[in-house]
Amino acid sequence: MKLTVWTLAWDNANGTGAMVLPTEEAALAAMFDMAVADHVDDNEEPREQVFARFMDDPYEVMGEFTSPMDTYSHESHSVEFSLLDVARQAIRGKLADLRVTYWRWRVSRAA
Repeated sequence: MKLTVWTLAWDNANGTGAMVLPTEEAALAAMFDMAVADHVDDNEEPREQVFARFMDDPYEVMGEFTSPMDTYSHESHSVEFSLLDVARQAIRGKLADLRVTYWRWRVSRAA
């Protein structure tokens, strides 16, 4: 199975960080909230208009609102994995839990 996730990374006045999001829209919305939203003056241009422009060209709009020292990036990553392996590992984990529960029960009965 192939899964695509989006990462958002930043280095700004508040520090350095990263997050993983399920869609590009979610990554862009998070980047907007982090980089642009606090700097928007609704008297000059409504936030909704700025957000619409941001979704069309995020890095151009960020240039208007952020410091040149701040950096932000988003990109997609494809992860391939076998569902069979995931299921196997989940079952092994549950079996281990059952073994621990059984031995705790057995020890409590012996005491």
